[in-house]
Amino acid sequence: MSEVIFCIDMFEFSEKSLEGAYAPSCEALNEFNLKAKECGLPVWMVAFDLAGIPGGFIPAGSGEERAALIGKLSEGPKGGFGGMKVTDDMPITLKRASSAFDNENLEKQLKDEGIAKIRLAGFSSNDCLAATAIDAALRGFDVSVVEELAFGGHAVCGEDRRQEILWFIERRFCRQRNIPYAAPYGQSCLAAKEGNTAKIWRTVSAKLLRNEDARAVREMMSHPDYAALSRISTVRAARLLEKPRRHAISENFLPALAAR
Repeated sequence: MSEVIFCIDMFEFSEKSLEGAYAPSCEALNEFNLKAKECGLPVWMVAFDLAGIPGGFIPAGSGEERAALIGKLSEGPKGGFGGMKVTDDMPITLKRASSAFDNENLEKQLKDEGIAKIRLAGFSSNDCLAATAIDAALRGFDVSVVEELAFGGHAVCGEDRRQEILWFIERRFCRQRNIPYAAPYGQSCLAAKEGNTAKIWRTVSAKLLRNEDARAVREMMSHPDYAALSRISTVRAARLLEKPRRHAISENFLPALAAR
């Protein structure tokens, strides 16, 4: 099954609008994208479209037409790619809402390319990444979020990062469906269901399943769409870059993490 990296560049997080505050994160994403392509993993940029580009898609390639379309993305007050490097071999899919699947052509484009797996990185873990992960899972894709490269919503690192990513996804899922989300911050019922986090699940159970919030948890987990979230997981960058061939990678290759 073919897979693709979605690098989501949320326009509010460009260097232009935040005076370089997210430069280390952009540097980490740029290095990751380079290594991913060296491993044979295609990288698609996902950008916010303020220019109304027809079709919502800029194919990979070079030439004046592509350069002109990319230039249009930079015309708005918060447009452009900030510190992100967009190379000629990167297709660019465009959106006007949080989810990349706001672009109604995206699902067909991916399936026409034989892509079944989507790996998400970029901005932001509590908004665009979460919304894109949910929509991709509901469309049958195998979805994972690159733990070290989901920026914008995190307060913790290490082992808690995975819990936090899934917590943001669960919270977004419930907000879209008007379900009162009750799980404590960073403690994902979705992750606990996998059986790998018994301690977290016991904590969630103790805090929620013995009071009125239990109804909200049951409503969330019994929703017919909730089963699709089981297709969403997280993956470490180094693990992902082992495929399709092993690639030497240092644990310190992400400058954004070294600064945390």
